[in-house]
Amino acid sequence: MIKKITLIALALLAYTFSSDAATFKLYISCPDGDIPFVHIWGASEGYNTEWPGIALDENNTITRSRRTWFVYEIQTDATETDKTGATVGKIGGLVINDGGGQQSPDYKVNMVGEGWYIVTDWADPEAGYEDVTATYYPNRPDIEEPVEYDPEWLPELEYLDGKTFAYCVNDTKGGSVNVWAWNTEGNLFAAWPGLALEKYCDDGHGFEIYRWVKADDLADPVNIIFSNAGSPQTADLEFVNGGVYFIGNDGGILKVLKPGDEPGPQPKKGDLNGDDQVNAGDVSELYTLILNGAYDQKADLNNDGQVNAGDVSELYSIILAGA
Repeated sequence: MIKKITLIALALLAYTFSSDAATFKLYISCPDGDIPFVHIWGASEGYNTEWPGIALDENNTITRSRRTWFVYEIQTDATETDKTGATVGKIGGLVINDGGGQQSPDYKVNMVGEGWYIVTDWADPEAGYEDVTATYYPNRPDIEEPVEYDPEWLPELEYLDGKTFAYCVNDTKGGSVNVWAWNTEGNLFAAWPGLALEKYCDDGHGFEIYRWVKADDLADPVNIIFSNAGSPQTADLEFVNGGVYFIGNDGGILKVLKPGDEPGPQPKKGDLNGDDQVNAGDVSELYTLILNGAYDQKADLNNDGQVNAGDVSELYSIILAGA
C-alpha cells in the first residue's frame, strides 16, 4: 500500500505553550513501508485536525526490541505525575490510521506520559492494533507492578512418577489455561491454542494452578506454550517434566519457577517397617495391619486397593526372590 506523506502545516508552529505544558510521547510501529497517521483530541490547540490527522515523519524513528517506531511528541497543558514523580502530558485520546480509511479503535483511556502501539494489520481493528504501553512505559500511574511470584507460595504439588506432566500458575485473570506442545516431528495437538486444562487447585495467594498430564498416546514434547485461550501466550519454552510455569499479563512472559525433580530414593517394595530390608519383620507388620482392618498403601503390594491375604502372598514372593 503506497501512501503519500502529507505533513500537515498547522498552527502548532505559531502556538505558544504555557509554562505548565508537558509532553505526551507517542510511539507507533507499523508494517514496513507504511506511514501511520494519528487523529488526536484533548490536547492543546492545534492538534485537533481534520481526519485523517497528522502523518508521522519517517525520518523521526527509533529502534527498540528489533522494531522501528515512529516518534511523535505532543505538547499539552493537561499534566499528571507519573510513578517516578515526573510531570508528564495527558491527551484525551487518539486513533491510528493509514490515511486511507483503515483505522484502530479509539484509544481514550490512560493517555498519560507515553503511548506505545503496534500495527500488524491495518484492516483488522480487533486484532491488528495492539496497545503495548504497559510494556514500554510501566511508570504510568494506573499500571500495577507485575507480581513477582514467590515459589514459597506453591502448595505441595503431586509428582506423577512415570508420567509426563507440567503445572502452570495462572495470573491472567482470565480463568482459563491452554497448553500447546510439540517436538521435532510436529505438534501434539490438532489446532491452536491446544488443550484446555482444568484448574488443579488454588495456591492460597490468589493464583490458580493448572496441570497438564500428557495422554499416553501422544509423543513426548520438547517445547511448550501456555496461554489464556490463545492470548496472552508465552514464548516457546523448553519442556521440563514436572516443571511449574507461570503466565501473566505482562506480555505473556513465562518462566520455570521450579524444575521437576525426580522423586528421591523410594523405599523397597515390601519394606513395611522402614528398616530398608524385606524380611520376617515386614510379615509381622503386614499381619498386624490385616488384623486391625487397616489400610496402608505401601502394604497394598498387589495394588488391588485392599490389604489382605493377597498381599501376604506377594510379600512372601518378594522375600523368596531376594533370598
